[in-house]
Amino acid sequence: MNALPQNSQPPRSSHCSCPPPSKPVSAASGPGSLWDTASLISLVCSRAAVKHVRGRGTLRDPGWASAIPSELRRLHSLDPPTAHAGQAHRLAVSWLGDPIRELPEEIDTIWDLRDRIAAGTGHPDEHLGEAQSIVVARRLDAVLISEDAGARAEARVEKVRALSLYGMLGVHLQRGLLTPEVAATIVADLHGSGRGPRQVSLHLRSLIATGHVMTE
Repeated sequence: MNALPQNSQPPRSSHCSCPPPSKPVSAASGPGSLWDTASLISLVCSRAAVKHVRGRGTLRDPGWASAIPSELRRLHSLDPPTAHAGQAHRLAVSWLGDPIRELPEEIDTIWDLRDRIAAGTGHPDEHLGEAQSIVVARRLDAVLISEDAGARAEARVEKVRALSLYGMLGVHLQRGLLTPEVAATIVADLHGSGRGPRQVSLHLRSLIATGHVMTE
C-alpha cells in the first residue's frame, strides 16, 4: 500500500465512480442508513447477517456513498487482496443500488473530515468513504453503519447517529426485528472470520442474554 509523502495533500475532487444521480437526493427520498467499506466487508462474512439485513422491514432504504465502490475495488486489487472485499462490492451493487454522490459544496468538508479520521496517514483515499458517508448522512438524516470507531466518533461530533454492525444488531434485538438465536449465529460468524473483536462479541452476547439496549 502506497503511503502519502509526509505533509502532502491529495487533490480535493469528487471520487464518485459512477454517474451522479439525475436529480439531487433529499432527506425525504434518501436512504435511511449508509454503509461504509468495513461494515460491508464484515456483513458478507455472515450469511445470516446478509439474510437479516435484506429481510422485509428490517432496514429502511439502505444505501452507500459514491466513494465506497472505489475503496472496495482498490482493496480487492491489492496483492494479496483484502479478504471479502470483492464479495462485499458485489453484494452492495445488487443490494444497495446506485451510490449517493456528495454535493459540490460538501467536497472540502469531506476531505477535512477524512484528514481528521486518517490523521494524515495511509492511502490518499483511505477513510474517504467514511468521511463522505458521514457528510452525506448528515444531509440525508441517515444512520451511519461503520466498523471504524474513529469514524463513528467523528460522526457523532457532526450530529450523525452512528452504529457498528454489532450495535445495529443490538438495536434490532431491542426492537424485536431479530431473534437472539439469529443474533448469536451472526456474532459467531463474525468472530470466527476475525471481523469481530472479542470484547464486542462478549458485549453483544450479554445483550442477547439480558435484552439490554446497546448503542455501540
